[in-house]
Amino acid sequence: MLTKRIREDIDANVAYHAASGLPGDTTSVLLLYLALNWLIVERLTLPDIFTDQQLHELVDIAVRRSLGE
Repeated sequence: MLTKRIREDIDANVAYHAASGLPGDTTSVLLLYLALNWLIVERLTLPDIFTDQQLHELVDIAVRRSLGE
């Protein structure tokens, strides 16, 4: 059940991204999904690994790289 729900959410995010005209492709959306979810898990389980500033910078870099900047 959880797998089906997550799959539907991912598909909805990809469809929204494509319809919105935002830069990047499906792979960019999927890579951001994976990267940012892992950062959330990291933050919840090992909250002192990265500072707030480092997390902000990592998210910014992940977005920029997924867009080919």
